[in-house]
Amino acid sequence: MGNPRGVRRDFQALEKRRLAAVKWFGEELNNSEIGRRLKVCNQTVSRWRKQYLAGGKSALQKAGRAGRKPLLNSDDQQRLVKLLKQGPEQLGYETPLWTSGTRRRRYPPVEEATLARP
Repeated sequence: MGNPRGVRRDFQALEKRRLAAVKWFGEELNNSEIGRRLKVCNQTVSRWRKQYLAGGKSALQKAGRAGRKPLLNSDDQQRLVKLLKQGPEQLGYETPLWTSGTRRRRYPPVEEATLARP
């Protein structure tokens, strides 16, 4: 499910597709026909129709960010990056290399991908 690794989702295009379905809801097309036209499965159209009936067009607008929320807030992330860039020796460790053990003893658990981002 979703996009291949490294391919970002186009949230505006996804929202545009959902809102296009709304036009066809009024033309009394069934979910399968709308799905064929939009190249999505009829279960997806069914879910969109239920959301639309419950909350109108606003229920089909983009939901915002995707993925899990970060464990650290923005300030803490910046602080952590700054400390990691100083290096372990500046922070009182014997070795000039960060090891996962060193990092875990000093900082809360952070995913490797989080550390790789500037």
